[in-house]
Amino acid sequence: MKIIKLIFFIIILIVNKILFSQNNDELIVRANQLVAVEKYWEAIKIYDEIIKNDPFNAKNFNSRGVIKERAGETNGAIEDYSFAIMYDKNFSLAYHNRGTLYLSVGQNEKACSDFEKALSLGYSRSRRLYEQYCKK
Repeated sequence: MKIIKLIFFIIILIVNKILFSQNNDELIVRANQLVAVEKYWEAIKIYDEIIKNDPFNAKNFNSRGVIKERAGETNGAIEDYSFAIMYDKNFSLAYHNRGTLYLSVGQNEKACSDFEKALSLGYSRSRRLYEQYCKK
């Protein structure tokens, strides 16, 4: 009987994951449409829902961070990039994005650390910023 309950629970989890994934795909399209017309705060609200549906997805945090950055919400963007990195230590784009924001607020040491990590993970677009601001 315990095995049947466990199997049933696993099936419910799988079905929920599939349903949330499909719903999130639609929400991502809507959010991208809003970003295209510079309705950043509406897009952020949609990403709040996406993240609520899938709270451990690093890409969603990175995407919301990009939107927050465009909306001028620097601290919130840095926080989202940090969550993306926490959930995926090899997410080179999130390191790069966070590094550019650190650079913009004068935290060059943190920026250089992020650019170096992004480069070590193969993100070559960090090279120019690393060479310009970090090489001594």
